[in-house]
Amino acid sequence: PGVNSPIVWNDRVFLSGATQDERAVYCFDATSGSILWAADITGDPLIATENIKTTNDTGYAAPTMATDGRFVFAMFADALVVALDFSGTEIWRHSLGTPQRNNYGHASSLATINGALIVQFDQGTKDDELSRLMSFDGATGELNWETVRQTPASWSSPIVIEHDGATQILTCSDPWVIAYAPDDGTELWRANLLDRVEVGPSPVFSDGMVFAGNDTAVFAAIRADGTGDVTETHVQWIADYGLPDTCSPLVTDRFVLTLATYGTLFCFDKQDGGEPIWEEDFGADFVSSPSLVGDHV
Repeated sequence: PGVNSPIVWNDRVFLSGATQDERAVYCFDATSGSILWAADITGDPLIATENIKTTNDTGYAAPTMATDGRFVFAMFADALVVALDFSGTEIWRHSLGTPQRNNYGHASSLATINGALIVQFDQGTKDDELSRLMSFDGATGELNWETVRQTPASWSSPIVIEHDGATQILTCSDPWVIAYAPDDGTELWRANLLDRVEVGPSPVFSDGMVFAGNDTAVFAAIRADGTGDVTETHVQWIADYGLPDTCSPLVTDRFVLTLATYGTLFCFDKQDGGEPIWEEDFGADFVSSPSLVGDHV
C-alpha cells in the first residue's frame, strides 16, 4: 500500500508502496494497467517502527515519486531515497536519517529540475535547524547543495516554477512561503503567512502568482518577482475562508480552487480573490488534491 499519487511519463505510470517490513516501486503500462515491473527495495537501512512515527493517513510510502525521463525517484517513511532506471534497476540510494519529532510521518513529495532531484526534509522545530532543502544529482546521487531551513516539521511538497526566465523552488512551512534558487539553494524571497500551523498543502503557481495557504492561517496570492521579505509588498490578496488543510489547491487560467478534507470545494477569482465565487459540498472526505483534465475538475 501507499498513499502517494501516481506519476506518468509517456506510456508508463509509477507508484511506490511500503509496509513496516517491505518497500517497493511499481511500473504500470498506462494503456492496459498491467504491471511491467515491481522493484523490491531491500537491504539496509530497513524500515523500523521503533525509529519512525507514522499514522494511517501517511503510512510508510506517502511521498509521491518524481521522474526526469531518465530515472524515477522514490522516498519512504524512514527517509530512504532511491533512484531506479526505467527497467526497474536500482541506480543509487541515500538514507537521510530518521525524521525526528514528525507527528504524522514524512509525507513531502519529490521534485526534479534539470537532472537534479529536490527533497524538502522538514522536521523538529524551527529552533532545531534539522529541516533542510536538498538537491541531488539525479544520475549519481551526489549532493549538489543543502540549505538549512529554520522551519519546523511540515508535510507540504516543493514545486518548481519558472518566472521571467528564472527558475524557483517554492516551499511552505510555518510561518513562511520561501522561494529558493535551484542552482545553489540560496533564498530568493519569503512571505510570512502560515504562522503557527502544521502545513500540509503545497503551493501552486500561475501567471506570475504563487497561491499558498493552510487552515487556521490564510490563503494568499503572492507575486513571485520579489526579493527578501515580501510579506508587506507582494501579497496580491488574502482569503480567510475556504482554506485547505491537506489537499493542495488547483489553479486554472481564471480560477483557483481549494478543497477541504471535510468535503467542500471552493472557487476563487484568481486575480482578485475576495469571497468564493461558489462552493460545493460533496458530503465526503478528501485527502487527494483536485486536478484539471480539459475543462473539468
